[in-house]
Amino acid sequence: MEILTAKEMREIDKKAIESYGIPGTVLMENAGIQTVIALEEKFQDLSKKRVAVFAGKGNNGGDGAVVARHLFEKKIQVEIFLFAKQENTSPDAKINLEIARKMGVPIHEVESLDQLKNFKSRLAHTHIFIDALLGTGIKPPVKGVLLSVISLLNDLNKFTLAIDIPSGLNSDHGNVEGEVFKANMTVTFCRPKRCHFLCPAADLVGELKVVDISIPDKIVSDEKIKVHTIDRNNIGFLHKKRKQSSHKGTYGHLLVIGGSAGKGGAAAMAGLSALRIGTGLVTLAVPQSVNSSIEMNPIEVMSIPLPETKEGSIDFAAKDKLLESINGKSAVLIGPGISTQQETIDLLIAIIPEIKVPILIDADGLNCLAEHLDVLRKAKGQVIITPHPGEMARLTRKTVKEVQANRIGIAEKFAADYNVIVVLKGTGTIIASPDGISFINTTGNAGMATAGTGDVLAGMAAGLLAQKVTPPNASKAAVYLHGLAGDRVSQEKGEISLIASDLIEVIPSILK
Repeated sequence: MEILTAKEMREIDKKAIESYGIPGTVLMENAGIQTVIALEEKFQDLSKKRVAVFAGKGNNGGDGAVVARHLFEKKIQVEIFLFAKQENTSPDAKINLEIARKMGVPIHEVESLDQLKNFKSRLAHTHIFIDALLGTGIKPPVKGVLLSVISLLNDLNKFTLAIDIPSGLNSDHGNVEGEVFKANMTVTFCRPKRCHFLCPAADLVGELKVVDISIPDKIVSDEKIKVHTIDRNNIGFLHKKRKQSSHKGTYGHLLVIGGSAGKGGAAAMAGLSALRIGTGLVTLAVPQSVNSSIEMNPIEVMSIPLPETKEGSIDFAAKDKLLESINGKSAVLIGPGISTQQETIDLLIAIIPEIKVPILIDADGLNCLAEHLDVLRKAKGQVIITPHPGEMARLTRKTVKEVQANRIGIAEKFAADYNVIVVLKGTGTIIASPDGISFINTTGNAGMATAGTGDVLAGMAAGLLAQKVTPPNASKAAVYLHGLAGDRVSQEKGEISLIASDLIEVIPSILK
């Protein structure tokens, strides 16, 4: 599904109205009706609830007026608190406010916080707040009377449904600036907006419902939106049945270059994850001192002992052996537990330009290259990088805060600059390709914030590469399934106790 900016949504609305002749009042009517349906699905006893609609002067407020009059028609106690003069509202909002007034819906024009406080006792006995104050058309932070109003309403701690986006958010990114109406549910129209998936803004959205308001799909497809969600449609290629004549070589051979003293488990988990995602053969190339433990666990992988530094990381002397080992492999994963010793850095700089198959670089593999990014352009095969925000900050010479404030933009720029696929991990993992198309993942949970889950993801994605899955598809499928595995474990064991190896255990059931 496409994910829109405020500007893209405005263009889509405009084309629906001007090119297709769908009146704005019809779109507003549909938006209001769909919001009421969402409320009815949420509350089986909605008829027993008191509802307050907080409306602004724009079309978001008009949506709220439609909600109010449909609730009123269903004999539900509802009133509108309008933070404007009715004559100063947008044309379509004015029409719906006037209809609501004529029907008998109470409308209170509020111009100050003191006026609202006069209703505080009544609001305290209200069950549901509808946020129709601002919508997508504002640039935070909220100022003036609405700042105090949102703060007051948040303190009352009621169930809140936001229309389109919670008031106070910028629809185009995940930043939270100033006061925001905290929603338990958000009903958005046509397509989701970026803030619905990017944290910390996404934490204030609550349950998200995307509803149809009769905007033709062709209008959206014609806009050529470049940011999408990842869903099951992106992984359909995994359903392909294996032929009876298959053998282990049919499904690729992955070489994992990683491990160092104390970090051999990272390479081992990556290798086992690759096997679980269907790779035929996996070989781990690790320092000699790590090799003995690798040969015992996981027992299904092969290993190559490499010359090591006195600190226990892979030494530059391993170059020829590694290049020889790459022959016959269908993909290479570099980084899990590899460390950042200078000899190891020099080794990676030397071998990456010689690798002709797809490469995935993760963890310390990325930290090794932070001062040598030109080597990415020298790779002969397609490269995927899988940084977390801290690693992305080092690669781009920005702060983590700057990366998190512009996750999509920073990932897209790096992908284009270095001709790589960027998998920027975190809540709402971003996948950005050099062609400017990006995806936001919708699976996963906070329990996955634990050591080793990144190694599992790297192994899954690299394992798909080894099976000749295209790098974009491998990235999308691995990220989606990795999050889905985390969700399955969370359901069975809870978030607190989740560990990385739990994810590997449920990969088979997720695939099945």
